[in-house]
Amino acid sequence: MSKLEEIPKWYVVNLRNQHVMHLRQGRPEAMPVVRNVRSFLRGEYKQRFIHRTWENIFDRVIKGDEQLADLSWYMKTKSLNCGRAFNCF
Repeated sequence: MSKLEEIPKWYVVNLRNQHVMHLRQGRPEAMPVVRNVRSFLRGEYKQRFIHRTWENIFDRVIKGDEQLADLSWYMKTKSLNCGRAFNCF
């Protein structure tokens, strides 16, 4: 796909919320996923697959940006199973 779009430096992101990351006995589950996907990639591309959480994106990009106030409100108030969907404050 990157060749078709002429994008020389691509990245793939595994995106989840923090809650899902800590479901199994309080341990992060991202590293097995990252290791598994990277095992299929050629050496020069292994670092182009990364893991992020919605909360990480909120903290780095959305929080404090007035132009993204609606998205910030959505992430702060989004519910999942009668609780908060994201840990955004």
